[in-house]
Amino acid sequence: MTMLAMIISGIYIGIATETYNRVKRIWKTKPSLRMSLEIIYWLGQTFILYTALYYVNNGEIRFYVFLSVLCGYSMYVVLFRKLYRALLEKIIRFIRTCARIIYNVLHTVIYRPCKALITFLYRLFLQIIKLALFICNYLLTIVFLPFRWIHFILVRTLPINIVDKYNKMIAFCSTISSKFISLLKRVFAKGG
Repeated sequence: MTMLAMIISGIYIGIATETYNRVKRIWKTKPSLRMSLEIIYWLGQTFILYTALYYVNNGEIRFYVFLSVLCGYSMYVVLFRKLYRALLEKIIRFIRTCARIIYNVLHTVIYRPCKALITFLYRLFLQIIKLALFICNYLLTIVFLPFRWIHFILVRTLPINIVDKYNKMIAFCSTISSKFISLLKRVFAKGG
């Protein structure tokens, strides 16, 4: 019973090693990570092999156990390796095809509509802001129209030195407001 279990374990080690080596080629990992994965893989295989041995003969390690595992691995290499490699390639191709289909479906059904919706909402928000700024500008023009008239009357009636100070103050305020307006235009021109 122990020899049969260890022969089957040897076949399992062959299958697992073949699968690991094939999948390892797909991963693009750093050498240190690859070495760590190798150590973890072989420790895991050792644990599985010893667990099988423990269930069969209470974990007694004898020389024929190693020979049985080697015999099972050799049996895998001679009898099953070519067949398993072909099966493994088909399984990997099937998984890749399924992953590609799932990716395309998710990309088409979820990502693209969400991206289009977010883009639409963002542009709509920008247009609403532009409209609000236009309405505010129009209302401010109407509100400040009487002040323009007052300014026109003051400039005509006040002495020149007061008008000069008044004009400097107006120019300063105008510079600040024009810089603020140009900043707003640059911000909203990028988004729209």
